[in-house]
Amino acid sequence: MDDRMSDAPDQQLNEILRLDRDGQRAAAGRRLVRLADDGMAQADTMLAAWLLTGHHWPADPAAGLVRLERGARGGDASAYACFAALHAAGLHATHDIGRALQHLTTAAMLGSHRSSMQLALLLPAGETELRARLLFEAATRGDQCAQYLLATDLLSHGSDAATRSGEQWLAIAAAAAHPRARALAAARGLHALRGEIALPPTPALPDVFWEDVYQKVATAQSSRPQTALGRDGLPDPLIVGTVQRLIPPEWCDYLIGMDADLLAPAQVNDAAAGREARHAMRSNRCAAIGLGDLDCLHALTWRRICDAAGHAISLSEWPNLLHYRSGEHYSDHVDYIDPDVPAFSGELASRGQRVMTALLYLASAEAGGRTDFPALGWSFAGQPGELLVFRNLDESGRPEPRSLHAGRAPEVGEKWVLSVWLRDRAQH
Repeated sequence: MDDRMSDAPDQQLNEILRLDRDGQRAAAGRRLVRLADDGMAQADTMLAAWLLTGHHWPADPAAGLVRLERGARGGDASAYACFAALHAAGLHATHDIGRALQHLTTAAMLGSHRSSMQLALLLPAGETELRARLLFEAATRGDQCAQYLLATDLLSHGSDAATRSGEQWLAIAAAAAHPRARALAAARGLHALRGEIALPPTPALPDVFWEDVYQKVATAQSSRPQTALGRDGLPDPLIVGTVQRLIPPEWCDYLIGMDADLLAPAQVNDAAAGREARHAMRSNRCAAIGLGDLDCLHALTWRRICDAAGHAISLSEWPNLLHYRSGEHYSDHVDYIDPDVPAFSGELASRGQRVMTALLYLASAEAGGRTDFPALGWSFAGQPGELLVFRNLDESGRPEPRSLHAGRAPEVGEKWVLSVWLRDRAQH
């Protein structure tokens, strides 16, 4: 294999990704290290991600952070966006919301449309003009999630002009295959767009604009009160509690839009196979949101889930996005790791027990699709942004069979959930 590189930086990085996909890992690694050592900031950031996640080599967070610093010093927006996520989560970096938001703002200033969109969603209520300018900036760069969010904002405005503009952006997002835009466009009777779509030019936003955004976002996030679980109407102490609006509905739409492409047929922890495998008891799709997929808004959502459950994020597994289309289900099951199954002994020894499960509902089916607890005679249909936390163990720490639950099939519409398992030992 010829190790020589082409001249264009984007083409060089794409060649590395192609080699990686084709299984030529040694060649991909050599080329990436060479580019990074030659001073390409984007290559340093990619190498940092590989080192932080253990993509080809044993994970080396210290070396990864050094590479990430180099990428940031070189002006790479992705490096700042990665730092924002790490500080927001408190993984491989101090948990510092202020620093996270500084890095996120810098990433947006350097052209990261995903960062612009997150800042828009982090603004306090009432900052409609700043939010619209940020979403418009990201939408004109071709971000389908920003196009959808801008469309829904405009459609809620009420004026004829805003509705016309909102429907145009909705049709653009639907043509880009945004999972929520397609359904909403069909419901409004919008015709599918065909061919190449010309977007408006991306506006240049001055430094004073970004300073204003940062100050308002930082103030809003620093003054947010701690969320506590409520227990009104719950049937059993096994159901720890709920929070009605852990995150706003637009965050739910963002998480769906950003992670839907990662979905794959869901698997179960198969006792017979001693590993995860496809099974008839589960027909929905899911996606694990790992460090390579994490952004600042993901991290803030994840921390809110863990904080509400009273569990350190270091004891949490990576979040999972769950999607149930009409008729898809997850039959009765438990989430604890059964100590009586020999095939699970290695997992229990290395990763510990799943103490609790947290489910953050992102979108609810119009009919059906409830989370059912047959042993408790109770079921739950969470609204967008609502959190449910339940225990998998009894008060003495033994697996609790009454935690048996199921994801019933939606009869009309779809269900989206972010699931987090909370363990009794460090996962990160």
